[in-house]
Amino acid sequence: MLQAIRDKIKGWVAGVIVGLLVIPFAFWGISSYFTGGVDTWVAKVGSYEIDNRSFQTNYQNYRGYMTQVSQGRLSPSYFDDVVIKRQFLEGLIDDQLLIAATEKAEYAIPDGALATQIRTTPGFQVEGVFSPERYQQMLRFQRMTPEQYENRLRRSLYVSKIPNAIRQSEFVLAGEIADDLALQGQERDIRYVIVDANSFNDSVSASDEDIQAYYDENDTEFLTPERVSIEYVELSAVGMMDQVAVTEDDLRGEYELLKDRYILPEERLASHILVEVNEDAEEETLAAAEVRALALVERARRGEDFAALAAENSDDPGAADVGGSLGWLERGGTVPPVEEALFAMNSGDISDPVRSGFGYHVIWLQEIREARGKSFAEVRDELETEFRERTAEDMFFERSDRLFDLSFENPATLEPAAAQLGLEIQATEKFTRAGGPGVAANSVVVEAAFSEDVLVGRNNSEIIDIGTNSIVVLRILEHESASRRPLDEVAPGVRAVIERRKRSESAVELADSLLERVDAGEDLAQLVQSEGLSVTEAGFVGRANTEHDATLVSAVFRLPSPVSGPSYHRLAMSSGNHAVLELRSVRSAIEMDDEARDAVIARRERSMAERGRSDFINTLRAETNVEVDDRQL
Repeated sequence: MLQAIRDKIKGWVAGVIVGLLVIPFAFWGISSYFTGGVDTWVAKVGSYEIDNRSFQTNYQNYRGYMTQVSQGRLSPSYFDDVVIKRQFLEGLIDDQLLIAATEKAEYAIPDGALATQIRTTPGFQVEGVFSPERYQQMLRFQRMTPEQYENRLRRSLYVSKIPNAIRQSEFVLAGEIADDLALQGQERDIRYVIVDANSFNDSVSASDEDIQAYYDENDTEFLTPERVSIEYVELSAVGMMDQVAVTEDDLRGEYELLKDRYILPEERLASHILVEVNEDAEEETLAAAEVRALALVERARRGEDFAALAAENSDDPGAADVGGSLGWLERGGTVPPVEEALFAMNSGDISDPVRSGFGYHVIWLQEIREARGKSFAEVRDELETEFRERTAEDMFFERSDRLFDLSFENPATLEPAAAQLGLEIQATEKFTRAGGPGVAANSVVVEAAFSEDVLVGRNNSEIIDIGTNSIVVLRILEHESASRRPLDEVAPGVRAVIERRKRSESAVELADSLLERVDAGEDLAQLVQSEGLSVTEAGFVGRANTEHDATLVSAVFRLPSPVSGPSYHRLAMSSGNHAVLELRSVRSAIEMDDEARDAVIARRERSMAERGRSDFINTLRAETNVEVDDRQL
């Protein structure tokens, strides 16, 4: 594409353009000697700068994640909104404040804790056991090195360190639990009468004049939506994989280049029991912990079940829950003292107590898997897939530039692009601004189809990214403007709307009449009997009651408690009916089961923890100089 521009700009035109460009660059270059360059930070948090590149990288990752999660329902314009960008930046600022506070408090994320976090991540496990191969595979898929992932994970643990401590320090008072339980388990004594709107079917009707008036007053209600159909070409890396020619020589060359990747290091299947003790503990405490560890060594060597011993005695909760299992470990997968001892043991050995920064470890080496290399035959299919993916991706980026050029140079047709790139011109059914099936389900595609340049100008769209290494260019095939449907077509529906409204109005009128009479002292049961209605004696109902209309039950718990004697109310129901309700009394919950009690406590603790985190961050903001350069957003 750049070469095409270069080829086309020649002669005096090129001279003029270059001359115009030289002026601002010259001034910018001169001024930079005096100003020392331009600030590129988006925010300053104390002495730490969130630079523009870092912000943009993080924001693009967030944008990709949200686009995937929303399945294309969030349009590009959503992410271009400065308010959304500022909200995201505020989150980065909060994270940096927490990291700084964590470092100031001299909290540390030991390598061992990082290794444990990685080892216990389900996505890195095969059949519940950490797999180095799966770990490497998942990181390659995310285009990350282990160092990049571990740095990101360490940062995440730093950000969560203090909030976790705040959450663990929160507790709920017995009185608060009692209040919540009383409110949650409250019951209300009610009886009610349903005034069925359908009972007025025979007494209401819609005249032709009514229908005409409604049609005239609600003209926008009867518009058929604007619709378009599009034709488009799609370019995707996945679609090119079958076009990649692969030879055995290619794959053997790949194997030789990547041979180190297929050498599997020695691995050891181990379990441990941790007797936790601080590094700086007093000698007496250290000695007591060592004695406890020695006793566990003796019990394990006498033949007691190691998994049971770990579950009962280990201070490593993550491993204790799985019988002390550490899974398969290679060198570098655990803290140095444990690694040194583990790789000096023979299969089946129980170690003497091993001291680390976490305390004393009793290690059981269950099995040794010697280092070995994978043969070419074992990895051939993997190499071929990677070769095809990589080559197809290169082809995709090359052809993306060509597609851009061809669709821009031929704005009124997709045929040159399709012919030169070997693409099929596809078409959709007509769809509205709400989207449609297939590619029209993507909100970005819909937005482009209804854009002025495409819809009015009848030009090809710009390149539209619809997924990972997949793009389309589209143009309008057919367009139907919004139009008003004729009265004859919509009259039956209008008649139904008017009659439904009149039935509801009649039900309201009767319900209000009943309400006035019971407020005046008439007995509800006797009153409705004269109207041919019946009373439902519901008695005490709770918030979760399912025997009665959900709308009615919800409304009941929004009513004020009766002060002296019953209170009466008219309630609208989701069915279009209306109820005259008598609220007689309110009582608090007498008791609740353990499950409900635990749910109340958990909800309270979550709320308190979030409030505690928010208060802590607000304190940090008050103590820290935070600057934001909105121009960079």
